[in-house]
Amino acid sequence: MGPSIYLGVQGYGYIRAEDKDRFAHRFRQDDSVCCYAVCNKGRYAIQNRLQEGQAYHLTIRQETVTQAVLTRPDAQGVINAVSGNSITVDGMHLPCRAVFEIRTRAGGAVVLPCFLTGRIVGSYAQVFGRVAYIRPAPQMYHPPVHGVPGQRTLQNLLRTALMPVGIALYVYGGGWNRQDTGSGNTAMHIGLPQSWIDFFDRQNACYTYRNDSNPAHSYYPTGGWNQYGYAGLDCSGYLGWTLYNTLHTESASVSDCDGYVAPAAEFAHTLAQRAWGTLSRQDCGNGLQEPSSFRPGDIFSMDGHVWLCIGPCRDDSIVIAHSTPSPSKTDCKGGGVQLSALNPASDADKDCQAYRLAERFMQRYLRWSARYQAQLLPYSVYGRLSENPHTGLFQWNDFLSDKEGVRGQFAEAILQIEN
Repeated sequence: MGPSIYLGVQGYGYIRAEDKDRFAHRFRQDDSVCCYAVCNKGRYAIQNRLQEGQAYHLTIRQETVTQAVLTRPDAQGVINAVSGNSITVDGMHLPCRAVFEIRTRAGGAVVLPCFLTGRIVGSYAQVFGRVAYIRPAPQMYHPPVHGVPGQRTLQNLLRTALMPVGIALYVYGGGWNRQDTGSGNTAMHIGLPQSWIDFFDRQNACYTYRNDSNPAHSYYPTGGWNQYGYAGLDCSGYLGWTLYNTLHTESASVSDCDGYVAPAAEFAHTLAQRAWGTLSRQDCGNGLQEPSSFRPGDIFSMDGHVWLCIGPCRDDSIVIAHSTPSPSKTDCKGGGVQLSALNPASDADKDCQAYRLAERFMQRYLRWSARYQAQLLPYSVYGRLSENPHTGLFQWNDFLSDKEGVRGQFAEAILQIEN
């Protein structure tokens, strides 16, 4: 038997997370679609490993998948030629009995048969045995700013935080595990996971993170099961990934590590509980955090959101990094990891240093800026201290060293960091 292409969960959009032990998972095997239960050992390790449209070698016992290993293709690349019952892929002449196309979409991947004709020449394919699967070619991506895994400095935290900017789209539950209880595998991956890059490449300015009118074809985890947590990042998934890459040098998985993803409103408190710094709530008299209290690397938890301070500006505006479903130029709520501006002096006044810096920095990401504009967000919302005492401003102690003196710098100096 050839590889099994993971198609997704039966009944997606209507299933409930509490029924996860009874889910039927769909796989394309040869010319048919099969449904299996998946073993839940290791904190649902197999479910958290599966990504729609990918090929796996399965071990099945009593109609239950007990092991799923990502299958390496025998060949992959551009189809150069087709001749009879053979194809040439990346210069390799290979026998071929069938060709399929894998298409991924919200609600499950599909596998469609293709004719073995010259029309497929120029397509990217992976070949397993005598079967070829056409799919989008994975693109290499090199972020303009790099962090160093495991280097526990404030400067490296900020460098690391800039790596997913402009490439990781907003996915509700992105970075969380499938069961929505903590970090997923991608939030404990050293470097940028290819799944974020692939997902960005497949979308456009019409991408929306939520489609309530059609939950069966929405990336939003209706029912609480994070089927697409591997595809992008939400706000706490983003900061969980940033912390993991700042503090560790090797990737981990849900079966052996907890990671650092936590609910947004609890995120700052969770870090303070680890004794990595302090949580403060400095009300400036109107229920808002004192704007002058923000320093580079600070993390602010509010109701429903958490963000990272890149740095204040000389005019007291603030540049922040976060993952948020900002509207695209076609007015679709997609967004993702980006820099935004806060102007405590006036929620709507873009005439501030932070907005100019955020706009200039985001324009470096050409494909992102073709879809999205820089955002000025209301400080009356993003600086608000809620009644939840766990919200507020987290500031690092010497758990992260600051030999470069980053805490005393303005955002303009921070964003000039280059490797």
